[in-house]
Amino acid sequence: MTNVMNRGSRWAALALATLTAGHATAGTIEQFFYAEIAGSTVRDLTNSALFPTSPIIATPLHWQGTTLEGITNASVNYGSWLRGYLEPPMSGGYRFYVAAADSAELHLSTDHQPGNRRLIAGTTAPTERDSWTRFPSQTSPLIELEAGRQYYFEVRHKFGQAGQDYVRVGWQLPDGSAELPIPLARVQNFLSETSSGPGITNVAQLAPVIREPDLSRLRENRPVTITPEVDYAPPAIFQWFENGVPIPEANTSSLALGNLTTNDTGRTFTLVVDTATGSAMSADMVLQVLDDLVPPTLLAARTDGNSAGFNLYFSEPVDPATATDVANYTLSAGTIDRIEPRYGVEDSVYVVHMTLPGGVFTVTVNNVTDRSAAANVIAPGTTATVNLAAGFITAHYFGAINGGSPIVATTIENLILVTNRFPNHPDLIEELPEFGIPHNRADNYGVRVFGYLVPPVTGDYSFAIASDGQGLLYLSTDDSPANKRAIAVEPEWNGRRNYATPDRRSINRANSNGDLLIQTHFPGIGNDVQVNDSLNTVGAIPMVAGHRYYVEAIAAEAGGGDNLDVAWRLPGQTSIPFQGVIPGTHLSPIETGPDQAVEIVQQPADRSVPENRSIVFSVTHNGLAPFEYAWFRNGMPVVGANQRELTVFPTLADDQAVFTLRVRNRFSQDVTAPIKLTVIPDNTPPQILRAAADRHFDRVHLMFDERIRMDSASSPDQYHVTTEDGQTRLPVLGISFGPAEQGGVANVSLHTTGIQSGVRYRVATEGIRDTSAAGNATAIQQTVSFTGWVLTRGYVNYERFQDLPGDTIPDLTNAAKYPRNPDTAGYLTSWETPESVSDNFGSVISGMIIPPTSGFYQFYTASDRSSELWISTDASPANLMSVAADPMWASRREWTGNAGGRRQNNENVSQALQLVAGSFYRAELLHKASTGFDHAGATWRTPGGTAPINGSPSTLVGRSIAAWGNPDATTITITTQPADKVLPEGTSAQFTAAAGLETHFGPLFPTMNFQWYTNNVPVVGATQATYTTPNLGCLDDQMRVHCEIFVPGNTVATRQALITVIYGEPPQLVLVTGSDTLDRIVLQFDEPVAADTVNQLANYQISGLTITGAAHDPADPRRIILNTSAQTPGTRHSYDISGIADQSACRNLMARTTGEFTAWQLAGGWVKHELYRISSGGELSLLTSHPKFPSAPDAVSYVE
Repeated sequence: MTNVMNRGSRWAALALATLTAGHATAGTIEQFFYAEIAGSTVRDLTNSALFPTSPIIATPLHWQGTTLEGITNASVNYGSWLRGYLEPPMSGGYRFYVAAADSAELHLSTDHQPGNRRLIAGTTAPTERDSWTRFPSQTSPLIELEAGRQYYFEVRHKFGQAGQDYVRVGWQLPDGSAELPIPLARVQNFLSETSSGPGITNVAQLAPVIREPDLSRLRENRPVTITPEVDYAPPAIFQWFENGVPIPEANTSSLALGNLTTNDTGRTFTLVVDTATGSAMSADMVLQVLDDLVPPTLLAARTDGNSAGFNLYFSEPVDPATATDVANYTLSAGTIDRIEPRYGVEDSVYVVHMTLPGGVFTVTVNNVTDRSAAANVIAPGTTATVNLAAGFITAHYFGAINGGSPIVATTIENLILVTNRFPNHPDLIEELPEFGIPHNRADNYGVRVFGYLVPPVTGDYSFAIASDGQGLLYLSTDDSPANKRAIAVEPEWNGRRNYATPDRRSINRANSNGDLLIQTHFPGIGNDVQVNDSLNTVGAIPMVAGHRYYVEAIAAEAGGGDNLDVAWRLPGQTSIPFQGVIPGTHLSPIETGPDQAVEIVQQPADRSVPENRSIVFSVTHNGLAPFEYAWFRNGMPVVGANQRELTVFPTLADDQAVFTLRVRNRFSQDVTAPIKLTVIPDNTPPQILRAAADRHFDRVHLMFDERIRMDSASSPDQYHVTTEDGQTRLPVLGISFGPAEQGGVANVSLHTTGIQSGVRYRVATEGIRDTSAAGNATAIQQTVSFTGWVLTRGYVNYERFQDLPGDTIPDLTNAAKYPRNPDTAGYLTSWETPESVSDNFGSVISGMIIPPTSGFYQFYTASDRSSELWISTDASPANLMSVAADPMWASRREWTGNAGGRRQNNENVSQALQLVAGSFYRAELLHKASTGFDHAGATWRTPGGTAPINGSPSTLVGRSIAAWGNPDATTITITTQPADKVLPEGTSAQFTAAAGLETHFGPLFPTMNFQWYTNNVPVVGATQATYTTPNLGCLDDQMRVHCEIFVPGNTVATRQALITVIYGEPPQLVLVTGSDTLDRIVLQFDEPVAADTVNQLANYQISGLTITGAAHDPADPRRIILNTSAQTPGTRHSYDISGIADQSACRNLMARTTGEFTAWQLAGGWVKHELYRISSGGELSLLTSHPKFPSAPDAVSYVE
């Protein structure tokens, strides 16, 4: 907040320009400021009632600099406007570039008239200050301009709150050279007619006036541009003369002369200007070039990371013959091999090649002269200690940065315990120009900054650390990491470079984790000791000038702001400098090899590519970082090409062009061999690579395989969208285009209505031309298909809109990019956003809620900052209504309570809503975050349930939620099917499914998900690639098992695997016999049989007999007695027995059994003996009354 307040007060420091009628003056332009306008887009400025007539202030840019760039650190929440005229120095094609934060537009007229202006370039999102080509929109098409004419232009700029504010305009000239930004000498301010504002009416019509500059004290060997103040009403014709003779092509209001010598004294120049309102001629402008009598000095001697020499920095360009003469140098240790101009450029920096002596040494310089006519000589015996610092230090980042997975590092211990990453496997490596990391970088990460410290003077030092969160500072007694010791800690957190405050920096003010950190590294330390300052922990630290000392700082960051900085108290200083930091001039990385000079190790080959198809040049090289890259085309720099790789969209004009890459570090450079590019003419029409609907069901996005011309693709009649069967045609209501790239676009969006979920459509185009010289056009015969998005359970849609200041929901919903153009789109598996992902953004969770039971539900929200939950009465977004909101902020998952008084009436809890089981209800959770922690979530209370417990995760998960997904975005191919299983009763079965996922385009979900089913019913919790059943019983026999594998928009099912349960042997029929009564048949089984199957007469078929009854033998459950009609003794009967089950739980059925038996008959010479085993006793009645008698003897035998 301090920074915002300070910048807000900058209005008082900006000089107010006098808004009076004036003339267009070369070399000047005003920047008009419009204050207190929220937002970060140019539209926020132009929609303001203040624009353009009511600026708060206007400041001439030439008071602040010499190039076409706005003032920085002006304020927050402001817009600015620049307008004037450009004077192209030569005729030909110009390409313009814009860099800004947060957004800007560049408008250029076809002449001097403001009414003929058009938008040619701009950016809707912040760029880096020197990043001219980050977004395609930053670059204009090639625009033909004529030297000697004036072209009206204006810049509209908007800045919100976060980061650095700036706006810059550059161009590339017809000869391939670039001016980034454009020099003010090529700019003229707009001539206003009114004194009551920035002059938005017609320009005044006044005669030209020329005011000549003073050219009497020009410095030798300095470049000079003559820029008189020329007041005139455009258009104008300029002509420069030297000694009365016209200078060819010198037809702008300024004249560049280059470096001058004393021999240029007396040259005389005049300027003539001719306008519709009159003409003027300047007085003679005579050059007076003064002798340079100031000798050069030695500014510094530094290794800059070079392990085989050091750099000499002189105060001005010096004579190369004297600067490279080894005899002019004396070292206190070591021997010079040779001296060369750095990068081969004879300027002010020279490289001394030698074997470094391994300690501190000095260099003494004599006889080196500058390039003046007087050849001034450096002071005899000029001596400097060679600084062993490289100018930078190394930072290793671990966690949610550069694509790494989060490390919830609330303490140093959390970071160190991540043994698979810390300290040797960072997610990002950077070289820092000072002992401090970029602040507010990310959340859930840790950082380690380490290298060498080279003190400038000998004496006692002390150090201070400031970090958010915990931080720890080590220093070695020498250059060995083995001798490091902790000298200061940040127990909890503090603001960026806030070294002095005692808050949270002592045992009795820190938390328990902070206390532990202090006591671990400084045992016995007392209370109220400010432990972030080493003077209070280990006392003064003696250090020797020029020596190297290993230093290391570690910090752990969870959420909110993040920073890590280290400052020092030099010998003789009484305090740590306010907001100070150790500069790179005293820092070095740990070298990794003996020779760190840049060397190209793999040269790129010549390439051939079809016209307008991209090609990437890449180079492999060695050397010590950091590196500076510069690509050249036919010897001229390629604007914005400052990375190791270069992507080119060549036209026929690039055929046989030669590209090279120059790689530099601080002391060496190497240049690739020339790369010749052959461009093959394109005679093939553009093809649609992909058509895709979106989740709003009213857009079709087309991606072409090459760039197309927008003017050839802007008519709805050129597009034909029908169902795949051709029966239904969708109307095309409008066209919009994706980002422009070098004269064309690859993405086109069709505005339509009526897209249906899951329905296949096809698109045909005609007459759409590519950007080739031939202008190849599409034909209607070429079609591509797409599918309306479908719902997939288990997900919700998640979209994030970056760079939106403010913390209220309207700050999101009023943004230009909402809801169509999120910066991030993907999926979540619950109604909770990721935690602490960014600052100044809005997000939306959307999808369907599917209640599992009918009844009344209540919904709860919790967020930091504001959020609103909307739920529809059905599946339609048209019926969405707000049901709950968190107005300010609450802790994560703080579902109930008043959030410290920030909730007034339980507004984060909905009324009871009656929902129907299995129905789909559209829902959206809108969230707006500013700075600090950020999170948002929603959960519910189901019918008959209790309110959610604070801290518990959302239960809006699984099959109760669903998201829209694109069926065309992915292809799932099953690679492992679940196999059939035959298993004994009482064991479990394990099934495995696997598939391959091919992602064609986003939004992406990183992994496939699984849901197992038994007999087509989903198994709760069976959501992994492997599913193990519970122990199986006979009821599980013939159960079918399959798995659905899915991502949003795409679900495939495996085969149905069959489970066969072996659950015991069925009963076996071991004996069929008649009886001596000739009206019964005895069936003997090997195990007891079930009574309910015994009395079923249909289970028995006996030839020639009628079954009149069937029952268990009371004495033996294994035996069945059948009552039959009278049997004829000795008659053979066939039997067919089935349907008899045993008495187990699984009811095993006997196998159908057939056979024959013979009815009993008398046999002479034998008598039947039956044995009944009963209780003791001799009475006959004990036998005749026993249940076994007479039908169930225990044994039967026959005796003679």
